[in-house]
Amino acid sequence: ELISMTCEVGRQKKILITHGTDTMIQTASYLAQKKLKKTIIFTGAFLPETFKGSDAEFNIGVALGALQCLSVYGVYVCMNGTLFLWNQVERNYKTGHYAPWCPACKGLEATWNNFAEWSDDLDITVAEVDVTQEPGLSGRFMVTSLPSIYHVINGEFRRYMGPRSKDEFMTFIEDRKYVEIEPVPSWKSPDSIVMSFLGWLFKVSMVVRNIHTSLTEDYNIPVYGSYAIFAIATVVMGLLLGVAMNQSFYFNETWCMRAQEQDTDLIC
Repeated sequence: ELISMTCEVGRQKKILITHGTDTMIQTASYLAQKKLKKTIIFTGAFLPETFKGSDAEFNIGVALGALQCLSVYGVYVCMNGTLFLWNQVERNYKTGHYAPWCPACKGLEATWNNFAEWSDDLDITVAEVDVTQEPGLSGRFMVTSLPSIYHVINGEFRRYMGPRSKDEFMTFIEDRKYVEIEPVPSWKSPDSIVMSFLGWLFKVSMVVRNIHTSLTEDYNIPVYGSYAIFAIATVVMGLLLGVAMNQSFYFNETWCMRAQEQDTDLIC
């Protein structure tokens, strides 16, 4: 509300707003409903400007350039070097990137389906996974960009980085070009213990994210209120875990003392 009021009363016709990436789209949507006769661009950073490798300066630079060039009123979001209308963008919480939901995936869809029609002739299985529905697999495969393509044979995983056309896919299989690619290291393999644990973390993060979204959008709880709830829940869980561990230690100590009183051979 404060952002909306400031934009409304200000004399400026072109406004750049730096905003937290978690709720940037929600704020942009709210501001767009005001239908102000101004050009407003939202931008932010996945890493704060004080951190090494932050994308803050790059995003602000692109947003400033776009703001100078735009002559049409409206609310926009500028991230990853791209300018979007507020209602044509959403955030991929697996990769952290913003995009009108994965245009590269949509562009590859027809080619991929065409390639899949040859799966019987090539004696392979062609599949696809929606990482928004399978966050665990997104974690196991360490998906950092979309679409990601992997070749799997005899328990070895290789990431395909070549041209994305049906003919190239078929040549990759028929000429066994995958043998030229180094397999993913065993510790980083999707079926390893490390990546299985990472996949579990991705699932938990999505559950937490969904709960946060439900609290703020369905129950209209302020963002800081949601954070407070999670903080309290974390403290309570820590206390319960501490009590459980203490009771376990007490039981073990009592059991050892009784065994020693009975002169039983026992190592405690």
